[in-house]
Amino acid sequence: LIFPSWDNKPPERDSSRARRSIRLFNDNLNQEQRDAVAMAMRNGEHVAPYVIFGPPGTGKTSTIVEIIKQVVSRGNVRVLV
Repeated sequence: LIFPSWDNKPPERDSSRARRSIRLFNDNLNQEQRDAVAMAMRNGEHVAPYVIFGPPGTGKTSTIVEIIKQVVSRGNVRVLV
């Protein structure tokens, strides 16, 4: 479960623009993983918590690590894993 803080939220933008503006740390993510990162990083429409689920070997951990790196790169945040 990922609970983003509304204190440090990024500026609101539409989903297609948000997807394009995120610079990934891991270029090996597939499109579904990239979409999950983009959805977790945009604010407004979808309210936290975010749940990432799937069978073994589908990239859940890689997706969560990417989201954590994106959140941390935005500045003054604390992350509990």
